[in-house]
Amino acid sequence: MAVLSRIKEQNSQEPLPPDVQSIRFVPAGSNPPSVRRKHAGLGLLSRANDWQCLVDYSGKPIIFPPSITATEQRPDIVIWSEMSKTVFLIELTIPNEDNIVDAEFRKKTRYDGLLDACRLAVWDAHLFTVEVGVRGFVAGSLRKCLKVLDVSNPSIRRTSSAASKTALRCSYSIYLARNLPEWTPLELLFDSHSNDSTRLQACRDM
Repeated sequence: MAVLSRIKEQNSQEPLPPDVQSIRFVPAGSNPPSVRRKHAGLGLLSRANDWQCLVDYSGKPIIFPPSITATEQRPDIVIWSEMSKTVFLIELTIPNEDNIVDAEFRKKTRYDGLLDACRLAVWDAHLFTVEVGVRGFVAGSLRKCLKVLDVSNPSIRRTSSAASKTALRCSYSIYLARNLPEWTPLELLFDSHSNDSTRLQACRDM
């Protein structure tokens, strides 16, 4: 999984100090010079090296980190650092392509209270809703989330492709089972090209 690989990579490095912003004076009528970050491609994850990650699914439900706040809510993925007091909540939805905007709004509304509770506890809290359509359309929210987590562009492309294929296969599996009296959860779905595994149980959000 691209996110877990990025966390493992960051935890093996020394954290970087926040960039010091300086004032650049520009002559009247001139365009400001382009500014390149000293550490290109490094963002919020680079501020710590003690990141932890929890992934929630029906076979192994999580408990939200009590060191942040107490809640019964269980986002799909929780990434947090005690060192930087930063927490990321990631919520995946697999809606019909026509309902992607509604799904994003619904999930953001659901976690407003949890974000407020985290911030009240003096944590820098971020919520990312990720939408992948049942027919394989990957919304821009996935790329936005992975970019904030400092995932490289090649990994983002592989992850997007794997997410699209997985959504299509899950949809087809549900279609084939449409006449069965009950749904039986399947085993891990493995994508040999991306080395990623995704549980078909994730189809619960369709």
